[in-house]
Amino acid sequence: MKVLLIAASLMSAGVMASEPTPAELAKFKIVSAAQVAQMQENVQINGKVYTRKATPKMQALTQEIDLPKSVVIGEVVSSDDGFTSYQVTGEIIVKLKGNVDFTAFNQKNNLTIKQAYQEYYVLKAADKSNLLTLVNQLTTLENVESATIDLADLTITTH
Repeated sequence: MKVLLIAASLMSAGVMASEPTPAELAKFKIVSAAQVAQMQENVQINGKVYTRKATPKMQALTQEIDLPKSVVIGEVVSSDDGFTSYQVTGEIIVKLKGNVDFTAFNQKNNLTIKQAYQEYYVLKAADKSNLLTLVNQLTTLENVESATIDLADLTITTH
C-alpha cells in the first residue's frame, strides 16, 4: 500500500510540473472577471439584493438602456455571497392592517388566494407575470401593511 501511494505521488508531481503546450491551452475558454460580472445581474427582492444569471438578450439590452427589473415564477436567484440559492415560488405574502377586497385586483392580475389567516394572505400568481410590479401595486393599496415575494431555499434538503 505504501509503495502504491509513493508511486502515485511521484507520478502526479510529474504531471503537475509538465508545461502545457499552446495547443492544449487553446482548448480552454478563459473568462475574465469582467465577463463573469456581465453574465450576472443584480435584482432587489424584498429589500435584499440577489444575483441571477443574465440571459444574452438581457445583457445586450441592459448595456444600451436601463430596463426595470422583473422576477417571474421559477426563476433562481442567489444570495450576494453566492452560497445560497432560492427559487421564486410565485407566492406573495400580504399583511393587512384593515379590510381589503382583493377580488378586483386578483382578477385583473391573474392571482388566486391560496391561504388566508387573520391579517395574512398568501396570493399565488398563475402565470409568468412580473412579481416585483405586483408587490409594488399591492403596497399602494389602502390597508396593505406589507407584501413580500416568497423564495424557496434550494440548499435545504429533506432527505
